[in-house]
Amino acid sequence: MAKPDLLPAGAGALVRPASEARFAAETWLLGALRDDTVGRAHREWRRLGAIVLPLGELFSAVRLPQTLVNAIAHTAGPIGDLEAVDEVLREALDEAPVICDTRYGRWYVLVPPSMPTTWSVAAEEWAASDIEVLGHGTCLGVPPTTATTYDDRTGAGYWSVPVGRPGELCSPLLLARMIAAGLRRIAGGKS
Repeated sequence: MAKPDLLPAGAGALVRPASEARFAAETWLLGALRDDTVGRAHREWRRLGAIVLPLGELFSAVRLPQTLVNAIAHTAGPIGDLEAVDEVLREALDEAPVICDTRYGRWYVLVPPSMPTTWSVAAEEWAASDIEVLGHGTCLGVPPTTATTYDDRTGAGYWSVPVGRPGELCSPLLLARMIAAGLRRIAGGKS
């Protein structure tokens, strides 16, 4: 059954078609590029299924490995149950945007651009668990905003949790708590 092209309305919220929300999110994401590359980015999204965006200005990202995500979502296997993982991440991160790269078994949580600096001590500790905080000087492959489910035919990356609104990012504290819970579960042998 096809989903209606509407966003859920909260108290006093203006209801807009989901396509308008996707366009707003897309426009915001493309704000990370120079103006002369935006047209090329649209073509690459259509042709390649992803574009490369620089990190550290509009947003940064935290890369989570498969083992941690499996521990958090109580799933197993090289890919796990992606629908279950998507739902757990959506709930655990309060609907903050997350990209899933199924080819390499990694998830990228979009966070404020300052996180690589303000959370540098935690980032150093997390590195031992293959968790990396990415910011200035790095780029991220970003799927089109319409890629919101795993396509087993292409295996392409997708939005595990789509961007809900322009500028909506994950709270670093919320993410740190989720990472700590996942690391405790791994240490306890309960992944």
